[in-house]
Amino acid sequence: MAERFYKEMFGAPGEEEDVVGRSLPRVDGPVKAAGAPVYAADHKPPNPLYVAPVLAPVPCGTLERLDLSAARKAPGVACVLTAEDIPGSRRYGMMMADQPVLVEERIFSRQDVVALVAAETAALAESAARLVRMKVRELPAVFDVMEALKEGAPIVQPNHPKKEGGNILARYKIRKGDPEKGFAEADVIVENVYDTQLIDHAYIEPDTGYVVPNPDGSITCTGPTQCPHMVRRVAGSVLNLPQTSIRFLSTPPGGGFGGKEETSFEIAMRAGLVALKTGRTAVYTYTREESLSASAKRVPLRIEHKIGARKDGTITAVRIHVYLDKGPYAGVAGGPPPMVGGILRKLIIHAPGPYACENIWVDASSVFTNNPNTCAMRGLGVPQVHFACESQMEELALRLGMDPFELRRRNCFREGSVTATRQVLDQSVGLLPCLDAAERAAGPHPRAGGKSPALRGRGMAAFWYSTGTGLAGDAVGASIHAADDGKVQVGVGIVELGQGSDTVLSQIAAEAVGVPIGDVRMMPVDTDAMPESGFTAGSRSTTFPGLAICRAAEEIHASLAPVAAGMLEGPTEDVEFKRGRVFIKGAPERSLSFGEVVTRAMRTGKRITGQGWFTGAQLTFDPETGEGDPYVVYSYGVQVADVEVDPGTGEIRVVKILAAHDVGRAINPQAVEGQVEGGVAMGLGQSLIEEVETRRGEVLTPDLARYEIPVSADMPEIESIIIEEPNALGPFGAKGVGESAMVPTLAAIANAVRDATGLRFYRLPITAERVALALHAEKGRAA
Repeated sequence: MAERFYKEMFGAPGEEEDVVGRSLPRVDGPVKAAGAPVYAADHKPPNPLYVAPVLAPVPCGTLERLDLSAARKAPGVACVLTAEDIPGSRRYGMMMADQPVLVEERIFSRQDVVALVAAETAALAESAARLVRMKVRELPAVFDVMEALKEGAPIVQPNHPKKEGGNILARYKIRKGDPEKGFAEADVIVENVYDTQLIDHAYIEPDTGYVVPNPDGSITCTGPTQCPHMVRRVAGSVLNLPQTSIRFLSTPPGGGFGGKEETSFEIAMRAGLVALKTGRTAVYTYTREESLSASAKRVPLRIEHKIGARKDGTITAVRIHVYLDKGPYAGVAGGPPPMVGGILRKLIIHAPGPYACENIWVDASSVFTNNPNTCAMRGLGVPQVHFACESQMEELALRLGMDPFELRRRNCFREGSVTATRQVLDQSVGLLPCLDAAERAAGPHPRAGGKSPALRGRGMAAFWYSTGTGLAGDAVGASIHAADDGKVQVGVGIVELGQGSDTVLSQIAAEAVGVPIGDVRMMPVDTDAMPESGFTAGSRSTTFPGLAICRAAEEIHASLAPVAAGMLEGPTEDVEFKRGRVFIKGAPERSLSFGEVVTRAMRTGKRITGQGWFTGAQLTFDPETGEGDPYVVYSYGVQVADVEVDPGTGEIRVVKILAAHDVGRAINPQAVEGQVEGGVAMGLGQSLIEEVETRRGEVLTPDLARYEIPVSADMPEIESIIIEEPNALGPFGAKGVGESAMVPTLAAIANAVRDATGLRFYRLPITAERVALALHAEKGRAA
């Protein structure tokens, strides 16, 4: 229906003056360039209290006694709250309620909050929080994912209501063909173990928000988030309030990357407890140390990977086992059936890579430890499994003496290919064009530039990545209101995180309604005014809301077309809306402005608003067999990295990244390039420098001096090549790009380092120190 609608109302995509497909400036660009946005931490609500947490002193234990007397008597303290003050559920969670709002008895990690102190200033609250005394009996803990699986290991969650058993939260698997037979047929087998690290989202804005209690017993929450309606659901159960009594106003976020899902409702529910208890506005802003120490991180993985191939490069078998160090709570990891989803589902489906193979065996286990909790972060585990998969492909190419592009070309998905889950890819499969474009554009090998004191290398990696969450409830609502001055207001609960969604959705709305983009206004995100829109995550912020907006535009056209037909004396079915004008098909010289038609409709009582709702296809995935059609469409691409390595210090400089990405249709090509550049920056950080270091569950990198992230001087030259294999089920052919942009970067850089040094690094990050030690050891062996 959507495809027919586009063709009938707009003609073929790419027509002259189409809004879609043009690199238009960001609609929020001038405001942000002027420094005008007011972020939540800069808000000054009247007469607030400030909230400070009391964190657990041990990674595992029982709370035996809590002495709050000194804290309650401290200057400026309004209240000190514990679990006894919670009016509703004492546990919460993204997919299951297994995390304590405030510690009752059992402590599961150093990130657990034991009590909340509210005072007249942030400094007074923090000072009083240090006066809370507690007696804790420390219990045996486990900090290594493989140790957690051993018989006799300490049980992290002994009374967890949903776990599979022991320290395993859930286990999913894929079974296709006969891998043992496939390995027997292989001429070459490559088997290795890869480890990825704990990563922080490292957005510059602090986690923050505030809650205002209203006279009618409701509350208004204000702050940055990626899931405004989820905040209402989670906080409502804790505060014993119906969702309709919680309003969430989203402020411009200073970054998110997945981290501002969980922290937004943690802040809302804890500040909400203080607001309801005191009747005053409660402000809760994490310190930088709290943000880096006590918020959830990217999940570390251990990946055991075995792959076999014939002499001609044909992959005969793949066997993979993935272990997720989930920390102590489920979060968005995914759980046992029927809670099949989240990180576990996403990574297991993508783990074999974008390659056709008849014999595949994959297991993925989500394992509890007493390490920091983990959550969603750009790519949901897929960058990590591609690091392993594409490192293996590179090693396979070396063993076979085959060009790495040719090896991937020989095995890559094409239209009609069957995936590991037995899904037939029936449309929008652009990997082969990406391989061809990247190989053509890569140019001469870096070592062809003459002698250099640096070791030069080139590596490449391919990828695939799903659009949407793949869950049955993956849906988005949108509303469009047309004003009689010809402008339109668009309401959708997708949050502009910096990814450019306001611009792209404005372009879709302008094209769908038939008005200039300057006549479209995206409304601020307010749960009292916006329909449910799900998460701003899953690379769905263009496709799903874009389709909902198109359906809302259909409703407006259905109402306005008969009005315009009467005014123009033509048939209703021939009315067209384009670029702010309304006319009869074939007679564009006799037209009306969009505003004139809306004015007549309003005066005659016709509808001037549209509501759109889009729900993804009913998708399937059986965690016992690994069979199903888990996602409706996938993005594909290839990145090529050129690096230089200092043989003395081990320092790695990424010189250039070439990125060819199939995005279906680039609604705004410049925005696509921005997403690719941002993804490369994040991938570079995870590849080479970023790591949250811990000791017995305690974070040792609690500030941005010790936790390093890439800066402008670290960035390589980035060349983007946009490939468009239109998605028949997306708005104007679009599919996701936001998360997929960083998926191949880790492996591309790792493979380039392998090419430069002759050494394979199986653990991230590949730091200068590790490279230097390995090079010197290799030199010693050669001597």
